[in-house]
Amino acid sequence: MEENGTGEFTETDDVVRTAAWLTEAGFINTLSTSSTGGNGSRLFEREDGWEIRYQCVLGTWTLEMKPPHGTYVSFSRIRVHTTEPCWYQEVPELITLLTPP
Repeated sequence: MEENGTGEFTETDDVVRTAAWLTEAGFINTLSTSSTGGNGSRLFEREDGWEIRYQCVLGTWTLEMKPPHGTYVSFSRIRVHTTEPCWYQEVPELITLLTPP
């Protein structure tokens, strides 16, 4: 988690980039929470039933994805040949893989 000087929830660059992609892909940020101590979440929903939620609890990020008529799948880290999280690169492919036929 990135510190913003107040101890409130601050999104990392990866989360910001993924949120931008979600918005471009038709997702709407329908719920956001923030609290001191590094906790917060954002829920994105799309007309076709997809839901994607970011959560940060005590500085640990989790991404949860729910396909239409499905259940949530949780990803604490997704990586592409690096040690850095890169959800903004993986989310589009995961949506394709998890979309029911």
